[in-house]
Amino acid sequence: MKKIVSLSISLIMAGFFTVTAQNNLMVQERLQRPNASFEYSKFEKSKLPAPKKTNFGQDWWEPDTVYVFFNDSETERGVRNIFEYNSQGLLAVSIRQIPENNSWVNSSSCIYTYDLNNNLLTELDRSWRDNSWVNSYLYTYTYDPDNNLLTELEESEGINRYLSSYTYDSNNNALTFSRQIWYNNSWMYILRDTSTYDSDNNLLTELREFMINGVLKNDYLYIYTYDSDNNVLNELRQNWEDDSWVNSDQTARTYDSNNNVLNELHQGWENDSWVNSDQTARIYDSDNNVLNELRQNWENDSWVNSGQIARTYDSDNNLLVELQQNWRNNSWENSIRYLMTYDENGNGTLAECWWWVNDSWQPSSNIIFSYPTLWLYYNNMQSVFVGSGCDRMTASYVKVSDFSTGVEPLATPESNAISVYPNPTTGELRIKNYESGIKDIQIFDLIGNKLPLRMETGRDAVDISHLPPGMYFVQIITDKGVVTKKIVKM
Repeated sequence: MKKIVSLSISLIMAGFFTVTAQNNLMVQERLQRPNASFEYSKFEKSKLPAPKKTNFGQDWWEPDTVYVFFNDSETERGVRNIFEYNSQGLLAVSIRQIPENNSWVNSSSCIYTYDLNNNLLTELDRSWRDNSWVNSYLYTYTYDPDNNLLTELEESEGINRYLSSYTYDSNNNALTFSRQIWYNNSWMYILRDTSTYDSDNNLLTELREFMINGVLKNDYLYIYTYDSDNNVLNELRQNWEDDSWVNSDQTARTYDSNNNVLNELHQGWENDSWVNSDQTARIYDSDNNVLNELRQNWENDSWVNSGQIARTYDSDNNLLVELQQNWRNNSWENSIRYLMTYDENGNGTLAECWWWVNDSWQPSSNIIFSYPTLWLYYNNMQSVFVGSGCDRMTASYVKVSDFSTGVEPLATPESNAISVYPNPTTGELRIKNYESGIKDIQIFDLIGNKLPLRMETGRDAVDISHLPPGMYFVQIITDKGVVTKKIVKM
């Protein structure tokens, strides 16, 4: 099982985001079969969410406009999210708007750029101030020739904030993840994750270390075991205490013949032995959809019902109703109900959340301290748009597979095979490619606008002396693909 997949962008918008299905899932995501597209790992993500790359001849949809409402009014406390896509069906611009004086007013937006392999290169977050867009955060990404994410840089108003770095083995499994913070004009390590794998590329161990007084110190360790079908049987967590590893908790799982998780048993380490904590049992239909989840707690040496979730689906296996109930006074009591409707293409057009109060279903806006999460599924449950703290979401879609040419992307050359100098520069940029010839050179500002440049005849150089001082992106297209470099014009 390959642990890391090619990267691109998910729709991320001020608390609302999409997660699309991945062919190659992290080990924690595989535990949620068959609902990996909308179940979330408790572990920190080691890569960006990776959306479906449009395939020629295959229908694929993405949200065009999504409305998020925070009560039963269609105008009060609502949010409108508008999305635009490029010719490859990848998200290019997302805009978040809020209602003011009976009209929609800009609030925030993101602009995205990609390389020829559809890898996300930059994400620019902006805020709407004084009737114009103001840059807030800039994220810049680099990749290796296998399209694995190498670095992720976060900047705010031109000042470094965080730098994440990744390394991989020959099977593209993530070996290390490190996070640095910009402090006193230099990078300072704050944490590092190190992973090991077996011959089937299953994650065996995951070690988290924190930087304390300039020295990396152990924090926690996860250890995994698998069955012959590469399903996780046991997940053990240990904490570093008094210079040794001490058991903390573990999860044991059983599976059916279709590799669906039947039971999850959670235990804690107390007084040098494992003590039951809680367990979840699942029932599936013939299409491997979860029909029921029963949750029980260990009390007084026996299992006691805690809660259950019942789900129903349409003939296309799209989730229609999710009913959550709590066990009280020896009977099931309604708690929350989620309702979903879909169009003829399997894209969710409406998602609603209702709470059981005073023997009737009420919108969550009527419930004090209610912050529900809604899921709006599309592409027949392969993708999902998530809204936090809302009652209702509606959406329209665009078929982005019509945008795609179906042409296979070029391989990405090594970033260090191309040099751009001097940087910073007062005007001239020399560009050297050590692998193959340069086919084209383009320059963009921070919001993705393509700018004019002057090529110097007979030399691998460009003149940008006509551009105002600031930060730019130079895109170099070669026989092997495209490389983007950030430069500063003085």
